[in-house]
Amino acid sequence: MYTLNNIVSLLEKFSVDHKQINDFLFEPKSPQKTFAQIGYPLMAVDLDDSNVKMNEEEYTFNIVIADVVKPDVRNQIEVLSDCKLMMNDLIFYFRY
Repeated sequence: MYTLNNIVSLLEKFSVDHKQINDFLFEPKSPQKTFAQIGYPLMAVDLDDSNVKMNEEEYTFNIVIADVVKPDVRNQIEVLSDCKLMMNDLIFYFRY
């Protein structure tokens, strides 16, 4: 059984170990870095909900992987594609 601390640590470890992700933020409601301090691509995690069922605790997270699109949006498709691949990596990481 994993605690909330364990899960957040695993998410942060994934983001630190991933070659493309440059920053990790947990819970946007807590004190954060300013936009100028954030390294992109970024993985942001927010705890949405938790429920206790019998002997299990279930967590729901909102996870966003974001990057910067240039003002002329010429890199928009590349950013969307890269962010999708990083999210697929996250799914694979937890599945295996």
